[in-house]
Amino acid sequence: MKIAIISDTHDNLKNLEKFLSWLKKEGGSILIHCGDVCRMDTLLKISQDFEGKIYLVFGNAEIEIEKDLIFNLTKKNPGIILSEKWGEIKLTGKKIAFAHSYEQAKVLAQSKKYNFVFFGHTHKPWKEKIDQCLLVNPGNLANLYYQATFAVLDLEN
Repeated sequence: MKIAIISDTHDNLKNLEKFLSWLKKEGGSILIHCGDVCRMDTLLKISQDFEGKIYLVFGNAEIEIEKDLIFNLTKKNPGIILSEKWGEIKLTGKKIAFAHSYEQAKVLAQSKKYNFVFFGHTHKPWKEKIDQCLLVNPGNLANLYYQATFAVLDLEN
């Protein structure tokens, strides 16, 4: 099972389209977005072009009006699971958590409850091991401050 992890799209639809095209070809069935989708239209694009489950947390760049629109979209679409600060998933015996900030992600990783914790915000691809937990920032799709990147977690391999 492949899980794609993205963060900080900041409404860069060109890069988002490239990523979604790659994901469709590679066959990922789950997408985790670690925040800063920004506008509801960007999440709508993801939900229209990706057929799997979407897990999402808010970042610091979603303004209140957009948060309300995103809440309404997720209520109408059972394929989108929204967590305000952090979320978790259990798949094939592995526990995964995700957040926007490094501080929140580090607390989750230090809790010793998770195998993987993902976060965004800094835009910089990063990984570190905390006990038995792999803490990862997939970078950003917006191409801001650092080159556009994403991560893939293959739970079978």
